[in-house]
Amino acid sequence: MNDASSSDSCWFSHVERRNEYPLPVYLHQPTGIAGGTGPTGSIKARSRRVLIPRSRFASRVHKAGAILRVTFLCIAVFWLIMGLTADKAGSGIVAFLLILAAGSLLMHFLYRLTGVRSKVSVYRKHPQIRSLIREGYRPGSHPFFSTTPFGWIWMAIKRTVI
Repeated sequence: MNDASSSDSCWFSHVERRNEYPLPVYLHQPTGIAGGTGPTGSIKARSRRVLIPRSRFASRVHKAGAILRVTFLCIAVFWLIMGLTADKAGSGIVAFLLILAAGSLLMHFLYRLTGVRSKVSVYRKHPQIRSLIREGYRPGSHPFFSTTPFGWIWMAIKRTVI
């Protein structure tokens, strides 16, 4: 059986060859809390870093997608603020949601047009990450985000808005 991390192809686009731009994914497994409970405690966790093979083209498409999301988020927030200051809260919120939806559709079209899969929806399908998730690891940039309930809130915000 071929190991996906040892192959020479890009994980996000099977046409491209992998390059020196891997996608780092951080996984954490909670081991406890040290120093007390509440705000005085610190989360102890085992951490793993998995590098998913990615081509230079896929890296650039992912950066363009991130820039597109941030741009549409800024436009939507600006439109929402303008709607709230003009005492048109209902239309401001509707415009905010429509602009976010338009940005998401445009980004989805960009990924379909280039043939590169999105990094948010595909990285959990990587065999090495699947095996670590089965062992009890959780994806996240920091143990605070991946091992506490705040992580679920942050993930929901990240996938819908940011």
